Amino acid sequence: MDTAVNRDLFSEKLNALIASKREDNCFYFSQEKYSKILSEVISATTKCSTPLDYSRLRRFDVLKINDEEKLIVPLKPGKTNIQYFVTNDEFFSILFETHTRIGHGGRTRMLKDLQVEYKNITYEVVMLYLKLCKQCQMKHRAPKKGIVVKPMVSSELNSKCQVDLIDLQSHRDGAYKFIMVCQDHLTKFV
Repeated sequence: MDTAVNRDLFSEKLNALIASKREDNCFYFSQEKYSKILSEVISATTKCSTPLDYSRLRRFDVLKINDEEKLIVPLKPGKTNIQYFVTNDEFFSILFETHTRIGHGGRTRMLKDLQVEYKNITYEVVMLYLKLCKQCQMKHRAPKKGIVVKPMVSSELNSKCQVDLIDLQSHRDGAYKFIMVCQDHLTKFV
């Protein structure tokens, strides 16, 4: 798989981002934290006795697909859209697949597409991925550097002037083919 983003660099930057977050962060799940929450939700469904169990069940549900259990957002009555919670290790493959599928689309297109299917992929992670995408960085033009013209300051008459030539080859005046016009910079006198 030829990627425009280096997986190791993305993992390194993601770990730095997660390290800067608070300890009780609830969007970034390591594999251990994901497994722990999954087992707690399964035990809460069988015996719902503490307020913590009720709050877990309000936030998480378990979906079993081919003998594999996944954390999802509990479905509201009448809704069929399933939103998955994913681990930090799965971020790169999900972001890569989505980003290439939408044709290296930007932040808004990626977020709109990801939020339909995934709950815990945040704006920060998407922006981190986009900043590391070489192809997307080449799309952005370099900011134009403003050309600042320094004014010409002249202190005396005829010290600086602008010279123009007027071509008279089609209507010559005898032996003269050109007229030279000299305009003084200070007085604008011709």
